[in-house]
Amino acid sequence: MSAARRESLGYCAETCPEVDSAFGDLTTDLRELIPECLHDKAEKLIDECIERVKDKGTLLLRAALESACMDKQEIESDRDDLAKECRNLNAEVADLKAEVARLERELEQVTA
Repeated sequence: MSAARRESLGYCAETCPEVDSAFGDLTTDLRELIPECLHDKAEKLIDECIERVKDKGTLLLRAALESACMDKQEIESDRDDLAKECRNLNAEVADLKAEVARLERELEQVTA
C-alpha cells in the first residue's frame, strides 16, 4: 500500500463497504414491498446501481484523495529540501561573514 493510500485512509476510511451495506439494507427493505417474482430483477438492478455509484463516485473520490495526498507529500518533501538548503545557505553566510571579519582584522594589522 502506497504512502498516499495510507494517508488517504487516515482522512476517510474505505467507503465501498458502507455503500454495499446501505444498498444491502435497501434490498432487504424492498423485498418486503415488491412481489417475490421481482426480487431477483430488483436485486440485479440494485447491484448495477452499486457498481455505478462506486465507479462514478466513491472510487473516483478515493483516487482524487490519494492524488491530493501524493501532491501534499511531494510538497512537504520539497519544503523539507528547501528548509535544508536554507539552513546550509545560512551556515555558508555565517562562515563568509566570519571570514570577512577575519580578513578585516588581518587587513587592519597589515595597514597599522
